[in-house]
Amino acid sequence: MSDIRANTISAANGTDPVTLTKQSASKAHCTFNGGGTIAVSGTSFNISSLTDNGTGLYRTNFTNNMEDGEHVDAFACRENTSSDGGDINRVANYNRVSQAASYTDLTTQTSLTTPVDVARICVVTHGGLA
Repeated sequence: MSDIRANTISAANGTDPVTLTKQSASKAHCTFNGGGTIAVSGTSFNISSLTDNGTGLYRTNFTNNMEDGEHVDAFACRENTSSDGGDINRVANYNRVSQAASYTDLTTQTSLTTPVDVARICVVTHGGLA
């Protein structure tokens, strides 16, 4: 069996990126803190900025837009940063807010649907880029 090793893969013209065919890679992702001044923690991809829209209400703005507002988003969140095992996972969703080609809105809330700021939020977006 042979190995293929490369630092960069480009299209046949040598400058454009390779088009993924019959594959679905994440088109945007980030992890950010959800309390105080929100900010990306660690790496992100295709996220230009974050917007704090109020308690438990967040927006991830894309660097490159999606095809439309019908992209698929997955969220995970953690309530606090303690190491005592007291973290409580919260619900994250966007069912009650709008989506657009340029952003994803999400809310973190208690199981009683009360919005609440959380310590850490992970967002992954799949779909086609514009």
